[in-house]
Amino acid sequence: MEERGLLLLFISDYKKNASVSKYKVRREGSEPLWFEGAQTNDAPVKYLLSKGLEDGHKIEKIICIVSQKVEKEGYEEFKSMVNGYIREKEVLNAAYGKQEPEYHKIEYPEDEAEISDRAAQVYRQVAAEDCIGGENRAKVYIDYTGGLRDINFLMTAIIRYLGYHGVTCKEIVYSSFNRDNTEKNEIYSLSCIYDMYQLLNGVEQFVNTGNADLLSACYCREDDSGTRDLLEQIVSFSHAMSLCDVRDVDGIMDRLCAGLDQFDAGEAKGS
Repeated sequence: MEERGLLLLFISDYKKNASVSKYKVRREGSEPLWFEGAQTNDAPVKYLLSKGLEDGHKIEKIICIVSQKVEKEGYEEFKSMVNGYIREKEVLNAAYGKQEPEYHKIEYPEDEAEISDRAAQVYRQVAAEDCIGGENRAKVYIDYTGGLRDINFLMTAIIRYLGYHGVTCKEIVYSSFNRDNTEKNEIYSLSCIYDMYQLLNGVEQFVNTGNADLLSACYCREDDSGTRDLLEQIVSFSHAMSLCDVRDVDGIMDRLCAGLDQFDAGEAKGS
């Protein structure tokens, strides 16, 4: 069954008469892709719409965190930009047909003096049934570009919350605008940082409980052979302990210690 795609972002302030710029997306072994945008979120959102469809997770819902200023001017313009881009691109138009993404607005209360109050109100809106209800097994794509400084860390908490509801983070991007040379504008993937965050969570889980579920998920996505071998040994040790398989524990411990030594040696050689 095809898993739904969600898109999460904080919409930046709307700039009148903003000029259109191109942003590059690097691809290993291929020519880069280019996406145009006038407003801060335009290019990364266009990329994520295409990326979601390419991955088989068509973006069906867009969760927009908006300030009071953007709600008055910018939110409707953003929706028009997205709908227009879908109609403009043949592959997207064919996938969506007459359908448009569902837009869900989360109000950011910037008039609240305490950041904790702002965060609490946003969190309650994300947790509401009409925001993520029924979205189990969905994939979320995130534009991390827009928003105020305090929203960045809050986005991390939102990602974690979505994970508890079976919504997996598929891609996080950030667009960089170069005022001196717009040819250097680029959309960067931040997924490696998210993967590092997940790895640290897995290590904490393993150290505190002996459970390696999170590390097992990291193992499935890891490309480096040395890291994969080490994670495989850790997961094997966790399984043996959970099954009380005393006969295999000693052997697995020997292999785990050897794997740690090899990993440390490889890291030292690499540095």
